[in-house]
Amino acid sequence: MAKRSEKSTNPDYNPNSTLLSTYGASNRTAFLLGHAQLKQNESGDYTLTDTYKVDTSESYKPFRDKHWDISEGGKKASRAYDIAKFLGITGDYKFNVPIKAEKLKIKKNKPTIEDILQ
Repeated sequence: MAKRSEKSTNPDYNPNSTLLSTYGASNRTAFLLGHAQLKQNESGDYTLTDTYKVDTSESYKPFRDKHWDISEGGKKASRAYDIAKFLGITGDYKFNVPIKAEKLKIKKNKPTIEDILQ
């Protein structure tokens, strides 16, 4: 069994965490999901859950400032969001996506620390 290096590239890694970062994926995936939860079901398959929402700062001024959370879209995206919010036609998007274990190419049972360190 291999031992974990003192100089691990990710010393905060928690093998029991259900948090999944998509920031290493395409921009489209990363900007939509960011961090999501990936949990194993009793059947051994998984469910990906997340809530997409536009975060704003307390100092944000609607119709004047640019939302930092949708900065990729610039001022047009910020204005479109402000108008949709004013009209009450925007909200959070909830993801609840079932995924078969074989599609993820990971073991059906939770890996042990020994599995990870090998």
